[in-house]
Amino acid sequence: MFEELFGVFNQGGSNVEILQPIELQPEKSSFLDTIKSLKIRYKENLLIIVFTEFKLPKTELKSLQKIGVQTQIYLGRQDKYQMSNFVVKCIEKLGGILSIIKSTKEPDTTYFLGIDLGHSIQEEQKTSNLAMVLFNYQGIIVKKSVNKNIPRNEALTEAAIERPLKDILTFVKKKNLPLPKKLIIHRDGKLHKYDLDNILTKISELFDIDCIDIVEVIKSGYPIIAKYNENSKSYINWQSGETWVLPHQKYAIMATNTQVEEQGRIINPIIIKYKFGQTELESILFQIYWFTKIYTNGLYNSTRLPATTLKANNIVSTSTITHTSSNLG
Repeated sequence: MFEELFGVFNQGGSNVEILQPIELQPEKSSFLDTIKSLKIRYKENLLIIVFTEFKLPKTELKSLQKIGVQTQIYLGRQDKYQMSNFVVKCIEKLGGILSIIKSTKEPDTTYFLGIDLGHSIQEEQKTSNLAMVLFNYQGIIVKKSVNKNIPRNEALTEAAIERPLKDILTFVKKKNLPLPKKLIIHRDGKLHKYDLDNILTKISELFDIDCIDIVEVIKSGYPIIAKYNENSKSYINWQSGETWVLPHQKYAIMATNTQVEEQGRIINPIIIKYKFGQTELESILFQIYWFTKIYTNGLYNSTRLPATTLKANNIVSTSTITHTSSNLG
């Protein structure tokens, strides 16, 4: 099933070699030796795909991590719907691009940066993880960076921000990508006191930036919202893309993913607060909407959150987890 679906989703792709499967035996040394030799041969172009019906021990995964290979894990029995998503994830890890935004109304020197801050579940650790995900002007992921196990804090401190920003800038220069002249920042959740100042200070120090926009994308605390249908004399859900805006306050409520309507449920909109910048609010909302339509985890339904904050949220939510089911996103 995997090879069949790989051919379907990789039409037009080239230079991809699917190797013969290796069945993992109790004697692990020969398996790891094989992976090491493949790593030498294919370098960063190697992706190890693991099919397992059971959750793998941490020791197995750590062995692969030590070799430094990319992995994608399918947990559970094979299902065509789940396998389709899994195959596309593999293609993306190999450098494939499933979808782009036709126009964000921005040039190639504009980048979008998703930011999220997550906290350790274990109370005794009292640490946080700060994730930043850089996208280009067409919605393609350029670089992910996470600052792990920083002192626990609800705010974005200058010290926490500096490392991932430097990491991202170094990567852009190393790959000879267009240097950023404008950054549009999507913060997952609310900015705390001094967050705005700290972000602006560090970006000004590190980047030669002409323009910065900072937006809060809030997924909780939204109101129940509907519209009145004159024909049916009843209230109905919004359609995807419908937005309620307070222009002077730079505040909006937007419907994005509306699939819950199929179960007769009320949709969950997102709240957007434009906190800093000069770009027209209409363009900011336009961009956020289309970032919810590019592929992230599901082929058949778009996401509620834009890919910028969704990817950052996923990193801080799973950065301390060794293995979760990839076919479930």
